[in-house]
Amino acid sequence: MKQLTYRLWWVGFGLLLGGLALAQGMVHFQVEVRTPAGQTITAILYDGNTSYGYQHIRVRHITGKKTNPGGITSFFPVGYEVRPGISTPALMQEDEVISLIRTAVVKGAKQSQGGRFVVNYNPGAYGITNVLAVVDSDDGTIITAYPTAGPSVCTYSDKEQRVIGGDCR
Repeated sequence: MKQLTYRLWWVGFGLLLGGLALAQGMVHFQVEVRTPAGQTITAILYDGNTSYGYQHIRVRHITGKKTNPGGITSFFPVGYEVRPGISTPALMQEDEVISLIRTAVVKGAKQSQGGRFVVNYNPGAYGITNVLAVVDSDDGTIITAYPTAGPSVCTYSDKEQRVIGGDCR
């Protein structure tokens, strides 16, 4: 009876964990990182939605499908048409973006910002000289990541409806 109870508990626990994973979506990666406060947490890039995680990064900073009315957006150089008639250079693939974010979160300089920490990292590749990532300090969720500088980073102002910097074709 004890063994049956344990198995049922384990199955229930597994379903609970599975339910939590399903609620957040697919995990693209998870990696141990040190926060600016010196704690070790697991940073996780969930698939997410258009507000956080990889889907947000993809539609906002790779494909450009989600605009930022009144704001500025920068794009990874993956070769997509991010606005009508405006494309980024094709210098990397989407899987390389994920790998770059992982490396940035591990190796980048971290600074606390409320309940989050901001990571800045110079990959020295793809024509990108800085990638910024935002991570929730409590649960390690990677909220967003995007390039902020470099000769191959296309930057667009949705407010002004024009390119304001970088390599946009």
